[in-house]
Amino acid sequence: MNDATTRELARFEERLNEMGFHPKTTSAYLRKLREFLAACPHVLDADEADSAAAINSFIGGGVAYDDHTRNASLRKWHLLRFGTRVGRKRLDATDFATSTQIDAEVGRLRERLVSDGLTPAVVNAHCSVVGMFLGWLFPDGVVLADAIDEASALAFITSEKSHLKPTSAKVEATRIERYLRLLSEEDPARRKGLPFAPACWGTSSLPRMIDEGELGAILSSQTNPEVGSRNRAALLLMANMGLRCCEVVALALDDVDFRNGTVTVAATKCQDARMLPLEEGAGTALVDYICRHRPRSASRAIFLRNKSHRGEPMSLPQMRNSLRYQARLAGVGDFGTHMLRRRAATSMVAAGTPVKVVADVLGHAEVQTTTAYLRIDVEGLRAVAAEWPGDGRG
Repeated sequence: MNDATTRELARFEERLNEMGFHPKTTSAYLRKLREFLAACPHVLDADEADSAAAINSFIGGGVAYDDHTRNASLRKWHLLRFGTRVGRKRLDATDFATSTQIDAEVGRLRERLVSDGLTPAVVNAHCSVVGMFLGWLFPDGVVLADAIDEASALAFITSEKSHLKPTSAKVEATRIERYLRLLSEEDPARRKGLPFAPACWGTSSLPRMIDEGELGAILSSQTNPEVGSRNRAALLLMANMGLRCCEVVALALDDVDFRNGTVTVAATKCQDARMLPLEEGAGTALVDYICRHRPRSASRAIFLRNKSHRGEPMSLPQMRNSLRYQARLAGVGDFGTHMLRRRAATSMVAAGTPVKVVADVLGHAEVQTTTAYLRIDVEGLRAVAAEWPGDGRG
């Protein structure tokens, strides 16, 4: 590593520290920038345009999802160096027009979502997307009800949101779709064409569910005993009881009643908390973690950090990243925490649990939501299907 590279890395580190970046994030950003400068040493002498072109080429055309840290670090370095962004800027409501009419429409949607029992975070996410959609559709701020339809919503998603992954684009689409459904209640003629999300956004295929072998490999992968015990408890709460990752992170010591064998799960997407029976495997793992491996802390949160900021509650991204890292150690590359929730739902149905009960366990307000988590068991259908009459010769 030459002197110019060393000086540039030192300047980058200094700027990140001034901006208050976490030491681990700073270290990761420096590592990725070092790799980039080693592969493209000429970029230190390049102007703004050539630097942006080199970064876009290095990370795969400006939009790549395989290494978020690499992309974020190089884009931050370019921004600090030249004052301009590389790639497409993340859109927010300030990029589009606003007006009293648009604000009124978004306010009407907000009132409806709140009355439906959605949490503030979910309400804000819906209103933000709908506000951007209306600002894009009506740049002069004048809302024309007849122009708000499935075609315009699809055009917004496929143009302004074209940089998103298909699954992320589908989430944005369903948020706008909820607004369109509100309009359809007022005008039944609007019901035609809903929903507008194309099948290619994931509605036509079965979701992947982790199998027993993969789960066993992840649970038994070799990690630090403290981290391993913590992750095992979190994994089993999701895989055996169907908790969301955010619900696991939010669990406090007071939420678990070991004497009566219950867990109180705080409200997430709906306003109501729910009390669940503590599954034996998950309960045993929790006892092992809390009694033997949980760091000493004044915090009442169950799941705590073990290394930097030891004893502080884990955040949702930290828990997800820790579990994904353990999955990679076990050789399971295609892993997400929601796969565990689908496994729990499918296992309950396979055991004969009514879908309504499964919906209550998962915290779904509507049974239709639960069906998206269930995989079709072809062998199970074959076992209960009546034999086809005849001798099989046509």
